[in-house]
Amino acid sequence: MLTVATGIIISIGILGLCLIRHDTQSVSTPSSEVVRLIGLIQNGLRVFRNRSLISMAQIILYLIVLIVGLSLVVEHPLPIWPYLIAFVLGGSIMSAIGIGMQPIFIRLLPAIIHRANRQLSPSLSTTYSACVGIGLVSTSALTLGLMGCYAWLGATPLVGYGVGCVLVAFVWRIAGGIFKPASDIASDFVNTKSVSDGRNVAMILDTMGDFIGSFLGFGIDLLSAFVFALVGCCLFAISLYQSGVIHADTYIMLMALPFTIVAISLCIGAASYVWARYRITQRPNNILLETLYITLIISALIIYVLINNVWVDTTFKSVWINDQRLSLLIPYLIGLVGALIISFTSEYMSAPYFSPNKTASKRIEFGSSLTLLHALSDGFKSHAIQVSYVFIIMGSSVYYAGIYGVAFASLGMLSMTPQLVAIISFKALTGSLYKLSNLAKLPHIESKNIKKLYSISQTTIALGNSFNTSAATIASAGLFLALLLIVTPDTSLSMTLTPTLVVGLCVGITAPFVIRSSLLSGMVHVAIKLIGEVNRQLSDIPYLKENKATPDSVTATDQACRHIMGMLAIPGLLVTLLPLVMGYALGAPAVLGFSLGILINNLVQTYYWSNTGETLGHIKSTIASGRLGGPQSTNFTAIVRADAMGDAFKDLVGPHGSIILKCATIISALLMVLLAL
Repeated sequence: MLTVATGIIISIGILGLCLIRHDTQSVSTPSSEVVRLIGLIQNGLRVFRNRSLISMAQIILYLIVLIVGLSLVVEHPLPIWPYLIAFVLGGSIMSAIGIGMQPIFIRLLPAIIHRANRQLSPSLSTTYSACVGIGLVSTSALTLGLMGCYAWLGATPLVGYGVGCVLVAFVWRIAGGIFKPASDIASDFVNTKSVSDGRNVAMILDTMGDFIGSFLGFGIDLLSAFVFALVGCCLFAISLYQSGVIHADTYIMLMALPFTIVAISLCIGAASYVWARYRITQRPNNILLETLYITLIISALIIYVLINNVWVDTTFKSVWINDQRLSLLIPYLIGLVGALIISFTSEYMSAPYFSPNKTASKRIEFGSSLTLLHALSDGFKSHAIQVSYVFIIMGSSVYYAGIYGVAFASLGMLSMTPQLVAIISFKALTGSLYKLSNLAKLPHIESKNIKKLYSISQTTIALGNSFNTSAATIASAGLFLALLLIVTPDTSLSMTLTPTLVVGLCVGITAPFVIRSSLLSGMVHVAIKLIGEVNRQLSDIPYLKENKATPDSVTATDQACRHIMGMLAIPGLLVTLLPLVMGYALGAPAVLGFSLGILINNLVQTYYWSNTGETLGHIKSTIASGRLGGPQSTNFTAIVRADAMGDAFKDLVGPHGSIILKCATIISALLMVLLAL
């Protein structure tokens, strides 16, 4: 089964590369202004890439040195080298995905602008095909790397592979979460001084921010959750086999099953692309969601045929799998359906065409403060609903398939990752194009078609932070339960309330608050630095005020990135150093308590920040479109002030919780596997 799945995944990855190559072929040179702006964006992205790579290399090196150093103080030598090789491999593949997408992004900008000069279909086909290719290639590469680890290094080093992927995602998620709102706030602030064109370097950075925040931030974070779900399923199978609950042949089948499901999902995603190309010429406005839903339904049917008759035979009854025999179909479908429900709820609570957002929009006439409070109220309400969904998904999965069902529910939520990455890439690309078209003042036809592309991307607003948070929470819960199985490899599900566990629990609950404080204060510092840099360039660069010179995007990006990468120290130390030190000093219960504390904090904190920010962002879009007074009204000025806080909520405060949760949990898993606790 693994051999067939490997062949399928390699073929789909090659298909994705062909799609990307076809749609990034050279086209006629666009206008000089477009070339100038794209050059500024390219220079800025190059600086961001280099700074990010330095930070990633430092984190990887520090963690390797720390693990090797701590392993020397234990009584028995630890077999750490397979884990370190897997760790470097996972981090390298995830880094290569992010780095490889940057030149593709730059080459797609002029290609799409060129093909938007007559009709919508050519530019939409180019954008959609390239984004599908990005989704197929990135998912295939990560899955093949994980399968290679399993084939060459063994089963347990898969945890090291997950650590490498998650740490790279951690850097880009946090850095993108700071960069995007800081540049947006700086550009809005300077716009109030009537500098709202290419002279304002913050607007160049804001155009870059859609790629950095959406793809490198959100997209890579989603890919890390996908790896997390696969590692969780594999670690559960390993734990069940080592504890004697399942037989050897059952263990081999359970290790191969998640990869087979991914291979089938990739095949269906490639097949749905053919249907989507036909629909683009017929009814393109809702092409993204239509394709996603059709792919999801077909996947559910095929997976039903595949695993409906797959039963797990056990050696004895255990709370971990609920009964002597179980089917994994129901928890997979629960996760699949749960993802849709969570996404729709997020859309209903924040989208401008539903009543909650319409009611919140009307509060803008009373000022930004009351609007912000109303949005926060809706955020709390949606938080309660979505956390309830998470409990229902996990509880029903446990009911039908035991604790192991939680891991398969997370796989069900993330089995559509190729399509989700394609949608995220589409949103990032069209968002940057829309801002670029405004800066370059493109001709009417090109500007109109790009605006249509942007409006198509907005039909997928439901697939935002709430979905990613839920997927990360359920995947982390599955991995946490696998950790509990490692610590208590018997038939009882119990944790003794020891002093060391309480210490770990307290540290885990407290650490995210320290991280939030550090990141928010750092984002404010970066925004202030950017505002100062814009003003400096306007005064120091000759003829820039007269719009006869080019702003310095390299210096501005470098200043921002220097501060951003420096801010990663506190979060990085807290999520990597703390569990390692506690594990070696206090033992397994402390690490288990730390992971549980992070999980609890994520459940009670994350959703409402993201939902509040998304509500404010949609109110701003509503007014900018001409309603409720339009962009020249005092209402728009008020919502810009409120949305500055909303950007920080939805791009930084909310999303950082899920990546911190994944980092802490996967590093705890690595530690427990290494020490065989």
